[in-house]
Amino acid sequence: MTVTTIQLLESFEEHGRKHAMRLKDGRELLGWVQEVGSLAIRFQPAPGPFCSDPAEMEIAIDQIDLGSLAYWDDGRKGWIDFSPPA
Repeated sequence: MTVTTIQLLESFEEHGRKHAMRLKDGRELLGWVQEVGSLAIRFQPAPGPFCSDPAEMEIAIDQIDLGSLAYWDDGRKGWIDFSPPA
């Protein structure tokens, strides 16, 4: 994976208290990015009505739709589409 993509995901991990993303297979995930590696991220899904077993997942970086990243902003009390810092 490119350094730029890894840096993008590391920056995403640092934003917000909760993360949302879509995978290329159409699944949508809500939870927390635990760690960003060179080929995959560790992700902890949030428990809820659509996720009764929130077991930690390893997700290949190339399976993430990077245009779908969003995070919860406590100050705004809403989801913010993630855009990399300039």
